[in-house]
Amino acid sequence: MRKRAFAVLVMAFVGGGAAAAVPDVTAVWQKLVLAGTALTVELPGAPIMDEDMILGGLRRVTYRVDDGPGKSYITRADQVPAGGDFEIRFERARNDAVSVGTLRTERAVTARDGTEGKEFVVDSIGSSDSYTTVTRVYLRGDWTYTLVATVPRGSERNTVVARFLASARFAN
Repeated sequence: MRKRAFAVLVMAFVGGGAAAAVPDVTAVWQKLVLAGTALTVELPGAPIMDEDMILGGLRRVTYRVDDGPGKSYITRADQVPAGGDFEIRFERARNDAVSVGTLRTERAVTARDGTEGKEFVVDSIGSSDSYTTVTRVYLRGDWTYTLVATVPRGSERNTVVARFLASARFAN
């Protein structure tokens, strides 16, 4: 599989013409362990760190993979003050998710290790392009973990999105 990804990259940079298109980053899945947090996740390509900062004494770390026009996969961990109410934290996550569109569905989800979370499917509004954002939020201790897949509307249940969302693992 690594040979295929390398070949795709070489063709993209050397071949010219049609082969010079954006490489198929889904050819190689990468496991990301968010250092200092409990989360491990698989991403459809090499993750790029967007941010790793301390805000008010609390840490936020975000990684992303852009997989062609209109497709991105984001993983974020936010440290929150200890003792926060889980329902209030889920409500804030829902409000953040719907700030970009119209809530289509909301449902409870469970990661493979049993960590409970929520999923929000939101259709974009006010844009000439039609996108759907699928957000999964998990709460563990003083951390909120968010996985976001943004894809063209109608492709939100494809195998790449499903694998990314199902890959969340939490260390004990």
